[in-house]
Amino acid sequence: KLQNQNRKHYARFAEPVMAEMLGFNDASPASGDPPSYADPFQGMPTGGSAGAIPEMNALREWEDQHEKDLEAVAKEEVTKKEERRKAASAELAKWNEEQTSAASKRKASNRKEAEATKATQAASLQPGANPWELVASLIDTSAKSVDESKADTSRMRSLLINLKSNPVVAAA
Repeated sequence: KLQNQNRKHYARFAEPVMAEMLGFNDASPASGDPPSYADPFQGMPTGGSAGAIPEMNALREWEDQHEKDLEAVAKEEVTKKEERRKAASAELAKWNEEQTSAASKRKASNRKEAEATKATQAASLQPGANPWELVASLIDTSAKSVDESKADTSRMRSLLINLKSNPVVAAA
């Protein structure tokens, strides 16, 4: 029912308005007269001066100046971007060099520690050496007290230090 009402409304009001806007009139096509046609581009110039420069007015001047300003800003942006890239590549090369040198220092330090550990182990395996000295050397004696959440190892540390100082003599 609603669709029928919409169709009636369209036929009654919209169709005549649309026909008038499109230039149709009630004249029947059988009358022999061609329908009247209004050219919407009637006042526009045609061809000929398509490549001509339009006359300069305030708007045209502003557009030209704005375009030049935009080009200058774009060039400046490209220049700054290139400078930032160069600076970033220099920083990255510096960082890589620092990381490489730090890694080589760590490797050298670790090698020295490994050699020292091997020498200490070899010395502790000599006859008559205190075996607890090797164990005590593996303990960090300068460690501070730990949080409550971690296990307290201070008693074990003190025991190992005591054994190092006063080794237990095994009966032979």
